[in-house]
Amino acid sequence: MYGLALTDGPDSEPLTLDDAKDHLRVVGDDDDDTIAAYLSAARVRFERETGRQLITASYTFRLDRFPKGQAPIRIPKPPLQEVEEIRYIDANGVEQTLDEDDDYVVVADREPGEIRLAFGTTWPPTRSQPNAVEIDFVAGYGDDTTDIDELIRGAIRLMLGQFFEVREDLIVGTIVAQIPGGAASIIAGYVVDDQVEYDVQ
Repeated sequence: MYGLALTDGPDSEPLTLDDAKDHLRVVGDDDDDTIAAYLSAARVRFERETGRQLITASYTFRLDRFPKGQAPIRIPKPPLQEVEEIRYIDANGVEQTLDEDDDYVVVADREPGEIRLAFGTTWPPTRSQPNAVEIDFVAGYGDDTTDIDELIRGAIRLMLGQFFEVREDLIVGTIVAQIPGGAASIIAGYVVDDQVEYDVQ
């Protein structure tokens, strides 16, 4: 089993508020809070549908134990920027930290990114308990709106327009509004094909 917890960020959105207002042809500040909420909802909806992280954010990925054999650990929410730390509870109940120089290699240019064992090493045994392994990582295309593919930004604009125009169908907390057809076709091209699933010891 595994779990995922957001620990920091994102600190911006794929569109600035001014960009969003230009797209919606809104003048004045009366709707700024509403537009910002819908923009965030559009970004979250895109991330949920695709399995990706758009703007840089930090997560803790928790596993009950390491994978079987030499299998890699695949990290959710691509693109992966970096793995900051891997901690685990050993068989004696003591927290240990793996060393990136000696114990593992991060492969960030795959989707999803992977943590592979260094040559000649094995995953260490862990105590039999929930969340015995914790991996801190950073994901996302970048910190700024300009780091996001323009095609993705286009899908966000389409969803934002839908949310803003058909407000009675949107519950921001659960994001139940329909996705416009143009945005749906873009989203389909960004869905992460290789889901984070693997056997554990």
